[in-house]
Amino acid sequence: RGMFFWFPVIGTLWYWSRLAVLARLMRLLLEQQIPLPHALRLAADGLRDSYLSAGCRGLAEAVESGRPRSEGLARFRQFPAGLRPLVNTGQRTPSLAGAFQAAAELFETRVQVYCRLLETVLPPITFIVIVVAIMFVLIGLFMPLISLISKLSG
Repeated sequence: RGMFFWFPVIGTLWYWSRLAVLARLMRLLLEQQIPLPHALRLAADGLRDSYLSAGCRGLAEAVESGRPRSEGLARFRQFPAGLRPLVNTGQRTPSLAGAFQAAAELFETRVQVYCRLLETVLPPITFIVIVVAIMFVLIGLFMPLISLISKLSG
């Protein structure tokens, strides 16, 4: 499932939108003063994405075993490197929920950027594909006629 995220544009859009959902869930759970490992497990259960859920469960185990959060985040490929500084800042301040709020806003901004990219690039690409397809159809229709004319004239 994680390989889907590496699919150009669409996979990236999917990945950042799922991370935004995860960050929002974490903010909500941490605001309710749920301990981080338990909040990570609850978020994993609430996600529809098994790839990110596995990362949350692994991070929960890493935090319970005494590893620093940033080290745990670095260990799992599910989490982007940009999340580490936010969590480190949240770890040093009393507001880890605020750090996840900032992360959610960052991820949602990325989703908006990719959506704008799709809105800008997709129509011209679609037009080019349709024109090329029509050209192939026309060439396919006229090739027998051209072949017949060349045989008759030769």
